[in-house]
Amino acid sequence: MPRPVTIRVMDREYSVESDLGDEEMRDIARYVDDKIREVVAITRNASTQNLAILAALNIARDYYLGRSEADKLKAEFDEKCEALIRAIEGAA
Repeated sequence: MPRPVTIRVMDREYSVESDLGDEEMRDIARYVDDKIREVVAITRNASTQNLAILAALNIARDYYLGRSEADKLKAEFDEKCEALIRAIEGAA
């Protein structure tokens, strides 16, 4: 059941409800804060909305790349498992 957790992003506190534990939510908030600060460092005088959109795009890129890598590793794992099954069945 979701419960309130206080997080901090860009020096502001937010109360959010989450099924995750407090520490996991704080880790996520730190990650979001880091991504926003990266955008702030390279885009001067951007609006809050533009900062949020650019940070969201960077986060989505990280997610996409991570998911692509996970899919690739899963495919390799499945291929190796199938090869092992064939080897075991061939030895029997």
